[in-house]
Amino acid sequence: MQGRSTLEPVRGSEYPIASEAGIPHFAFRIPHFFLPFLLPAIFTLGGCFNYIGSDGKQDLENASKSYSAGDNAAVIRYTDDFLSKYSRSDRADEAHYLRGVAKYNLAKGGEVGLYTSAVADLQQAFAVSDNADLRPKAGFALGNASYDTGDLVIAERGYRGALVGSDKNPELASQAYYRLGRTLQREGKWRDADLQFQKVIHGYPASEAARAASGLINANAWTVQAGSFRKPEDAKKAADALSKRISMIAHAVPVIEGQPKYLVLVGRYGTYDEAMSTLHRVQAAKSDAFVTVTR
Repeated sequence: MQGRSTLEPVRGSEYPIASEAGIPHFAFRIPHFFLPFLLPAIFTLGGCFNYIGSDGKQDLENASKSYSAGDNAAVIRYTDDFLSKYSRSDRADEAHYLRGVAKYNLAKGGEVGLYTSAVADLQQAFAVSDNADLRPKAGFALGNASYDTGDLVIAERGYRGALVGSDKNPELASQAYYRLGRTLQREGKWRDADLQFQKVIHGYPASEAARAASGLINANAWTVQAGSFRKPEDAKKAADALSKRISMIAHAVPVIEGQPKYLVLVGRYGTYDEAMSTLHRVQAAKSDAFVTVTR
């Protein structure tokens, strides 16, 4: 009795094999019990795929719970594990987003060297995601991380991307407009910045971002603020004392917006970097001084 040919049909799924020229085409069948092992291996060879094992799903669930609990180290651990196995899956954007935000949170807390990898994760999430809820969040987080590192081009791109489809999330939209305006001011794009602030003020008038934007709109220069007082005589006294200590002229400037107050300001500069140079000098005498905009 002759043995059965390995090319004869057996129960399973048929996968045709294209032959080279002049050689007949054959077809073979793979038994169904091989498919759960074979398909994930095939899909990992290239492109996105939908298959995610129960371990991957558990990693994402644990990462999400850890993020809600504020455990950034655990978020990174679970997303590292997920991306080591499912980096080409259609949920990799979620993992990159969660890991990027977790790294950003740790970087803000003083962890050294995490800003760069946080930005890389958030860029990846923003670039590949087609999730209408996730992509604006990834863009906003990318904007924040890039703004903090001084990469204003990427920050602007992130905030503008966050505004695409953000109409379903008013809080995110108001913050994105506000943060975009601040970024544009840093870039010296004052008029474009005012447009973003106007969108916040008129589109989301009750938001915290609108209140903050109202104090920044129509600015066109930078200064160093070294104090805020309710009484003009207190502001004048503080300005005179600071002028003597830093050998620069400090002014007591009235601000009539909401509650009247008097600010102690040093200098007026065309760029943020110029103001920062003065800030270091002022902080030697007034440690809580900071750079802000002025009209």
